[in-house]
Amino acid sequence: MVSRGQEAIVKFAGDYFRVNPFDAKFSTFTKALSYDKQLLQKKELTDNYSNYSISGTYKVFNPFSLNANNVEMHIRSIGLRHYFGVSTPMYIYQLVARFPDSPIGRRKIRKDYWQMVNRFRRLYTADFLQE
Repeated sequence: MVSRGQEAIVKFAGDYFRVNPFDAKFSTFTKALSYDKQLLQKKELTDNYSNYSISGTYKVFNPFSLNANNVEMHIRSIGLRHYFGVSTPMYIYQLVARFPDSPIGRRKIRKDYWQMVNRFRRLYTADFLQE
């Protein structure tokens, strides 16, 4: 269950990632990534110590306003971190988009970036003020 203070990040992630990590349990999320037919050239690693990583390339999926040459997805374990005395596995989930280089392309990328930053700022400012 997602608390009201976390709803913004869940919505934000859902708009940029093809498989939203906050929609279900972690095992469901990793299964969805593993079986994603749009994720090509998959490289997956799993072990007995909560380490999980997968990477691949999307040819169709592109959450940006500029057409990317390709979009890579990576999720990888960065080990355990201790929060309030509990060991918690931590992961980095990222998209890497490659765009053709041109002055117009750089302007569009900057515009997308600032829209993302401002949206994130508004979402968290609004949540903070409501509590």
